[in-house]
Amino acid sequence: MDLETALVLLDLSSDEGALDDLILWHFENRTRISHPRDFRLENINEERCKELFRFNKEDIPRLVITLKMLVVLETPNRLKVNRLETLCIFFGRMAYPCRLSDVGELFGRHPADTSTIFKTVLNNIYDQHSQRLLTLNHPWLDVAALSESVVAIGSPLPRCFCFIDDTVRPIARPIDNKWECYNGHKNVHALKFQGVTLPNGIIGHVVLVFFLASNWQEAWLSYSGRKWPHARITASGA
Repeated sequence: MDLETALVLLDLSSDEGALDDLILWHFENRTRISHPRDFRLENINEERCKELFRFNKEDIPRLVITLKMLVVLETPNRLKVNRLETLCIFFGRMAYPCRLSDVGELFGRHPADTSTIFKTVLNNIYDQHSQRLLTLNHPWLDVAALSESVVAIGSPLPRCFCFIDDTVRPIARPIDNKWECYNGHKNVHALKFQGVTLPNGIIGHVVLVFFLASNWQEAWLSYSGRKWPHARITASGA
């Protein structure tokens, strides 16, 4: 008996407890994920690992130690997962835009569990390592050596040791504070991220930039005339 047939029978029935029985029947017979929950990285070949997680297979166990992942991660809803699987779930979600159900099928987990694990890992990594991106005060940052490497490739600036790059990520038009998120260059609502890239390929600093109109009326008039609105830039440490 499918759900549609059960609903028809429920409509014809006068039993007050029929709805409770139908709900129980639905949850007992709903489609479940058939993949095993025992995730093993060694069962994934090198090419597939690079495609799914954007890391070499041999590097993921090293990253588990470097990022100081907990041996067993316990989520707020008391779900316990080993650290290798949690990091792979995190990488799988961050590798490319995908749905939680897609990641869940790979690890044999419900999308809700996948979401909780991902958010917990994200918060843990941010709490422990966010200072590496929010400051340029690093012991390994030798400004003189980096400047010399830039000059060596032909730069006329003797004190240049980094390069600024940015990316604009379009978002849906928000209900509140539309102008804070409006990007006049791309003509879309978006968040703009700016990063400082060092000659050795390391991202030394990341900041989220907002363009805030200093005067709402002036901004609207500028927009109507297709001009860049008068704005000031404020940086957030988020």
